[in-house]
Amino acid sequence: MSLEANSPAPNPYRVEGIQIACRPSGTSIVVNPVFTHDIPYRHVANVAADSGGNLVIITSQAVEIGAFGFGGSLVDHVVGSTDRAVSQIKAGISERRDLRGDSRTVRRFTRAWVADGCTVGMLVLFALASVIGDWAPAV
Repeated sequence: MSLEANSPAPNPYRVEGIQIACRPSGTSIVVNPVFTHDIPYRHVANVAADSGGNLVIITSQAVEIGAFGFGGSLVDHVVGSTDRAVSQIKAGISERRDLRGDSRTVRRFTRAWVADGCTVGMLVLFALASVIGDWAPAV
């Protein structure tokens, strides 16, 4: 989980790749385990922590995008990492907000090659086990 100024580096692991990046190009990116969201700064209406301590980005279309890596926890309530992340994101967006540029909020699947490869391998093994299991003689 990171909060960085450049584009996030691709990460082959699903949970380790969770991050929020405020890009100089005028968009922020939220990488969650299943979906990645590209949000132009001009579509960010608010960044806040909800009642459970989760970091939420609210777009101008009233869509709430949660950041999985900044989920509320007991440790977060003591350390306050979500509140610090909210203030850093707000500062980064306010100093770079521009009305030009890409105007679409894009949601796409997050690619995590190791995790996706393991999932495909597991499905193949389940299929083989079900086929072989039907051919095995009864004891």
